[in-house]
Amino acid sequence: MEHKRIKTIINKRTKSKPITRAELCSLTGLSDRAVRNIISELRNDGNWIINRGEGYYRARSQKDREYVIKEYTSRIAKMSIIIRNLNNKSEGQITM
Repeated sequence: MEHKRIKTIINKRTKSKPITRAELCSLTGLSDRAVRNIISELRNDGNWIINRGEGYYRARSQKDREYVIKEYTSRIAKMSIIIRNLNNKSEGQITM
């Protein structure tokens, strides 16, 4: 139920009028963590939800979609570096 409500709220928002997570919490009565988890689940389901630091809104243009893909690609690259470094630097840090 809350997934649908949050999706509906975000779908009505635009780049020029996004909604903050605090506003979503206030409107739904959910905790910050619950709202973040629901947004993550909505994204995992294929919903084009953007947050450029000012709040959430639904992607409406190809440019918005390219931004989302670029952001996730960047995150994956950063995580890959962390994994590589962790694998290379475990000596002396882990005892078995």
